[in-house]
Amino acid sequence: MNFNFLSKNTKNRKPMTKSARLKTVRAGIAIPCAFLIMSACASSAAGANGDTHILAARDAEGNIVSRDYSRSRILNDDSHSVTADGNYSATAEAAAVTVSYFPSTGEIESLAEAIQSCTSLLQSADSVSKDLKDKLETACLAAQTAQYNSADDYARVIADIKNASDPVTDAMSKAELAAKEAAEASRKAAQKQAAAAADSIQNNSGTIISDPTGDAIAELASRYAGKVPYVSGGADTNGWDCSGMVMWVFAQFGISLPHYSGAMASMGEEVSSLSKAQSGDIICNNAHAAIYLGNGLCINAMNPSMGTRIVPVSAINTFADGYSIRRMI
Repeated sequence: MNFNFLSKNTKNRKPMTKSARLKTVRAGIAIPCAFLIMSACASSAAGANGDTHILAARDAEGNIVSRDYSRSRILNDDSHSVTADGNYSATAEAAAVTVSYFPSTGEIESLAEAIQSCTSLLQSADSVSKDLKDKLETACLAAQTAQYNSADDYARVIADIKNASDPVTDAMSKAELAAKEAAEASRKAAQKQAAAAADSIQNNSGTIISDPTGDAIAELASRYAGKVPYVSGGADTNGWDCSGMVMWVFAQFGISLPHYSGAMASMGEEVSSLSKAQSGDIICNNAHAAIYLGNGLCINAMNPSMGTRIVPVSAINTFADGYSIRRMI
């Protein structure tokens, strides 16, 4: 690339106007970045120390254009906004040549992935402390508003997101583990209570299980799935109808209920929706009653042909027109 038009003797030349200088600089902007790099590199074949011949055009000292052969000097010159990681471009600002940073595809993708991960984590971080969540949110917002002028800027922001994300992830994992352990302990306690109730029934001891859990009620009821026939008006394991089954199961834990599903619909505490129902809740209306087992399932005495079954709540036709959910414990 020929820069002779810049190095000619300027002694007899009239001073350039500002607009003329800007036009000169803008002409340089149109030169492809790759061509600028090749031209700069070609002028320093002996550059084992990384020095490169770079022209610095500045509006100073009577518009004299100077040649600076030290790449390191240009990079450290406060009058230039330069980041050189193998990517160069020229822009005009106050009649000076500026070399800007162009991120690699990998850097852009890594940053986008980090921001997306941070955003997703924020949406599921309900179980962590407000302090940890606030720090993560701050890092996520900072990543979206930061100025990226070098590879170090990308690396720093991604590292900040990771440093804020790791404690949140750890806290969520611990909370999840604690919830699993609590659920397992509850399941075992329910099994123990249900087994004690079953022994009492088998031995006719009449022992009442005190302080039952909903899981224990569901566990005991589940033991009779497929084993007890439907008998209209029945209320024991020899045969029961829908409300008779519910009444009998709760009686094993010392809770008295009427033998009528419509009356059950006004007892205990009301639960607003199936999504908030817990194991051991009663689902009932004027036509039918069942015991909720969790995960959308219930056990009920359906009819003479089907007997006692575990089915989805949504599969019970008599609940199609609505039902009440009642919590007795």
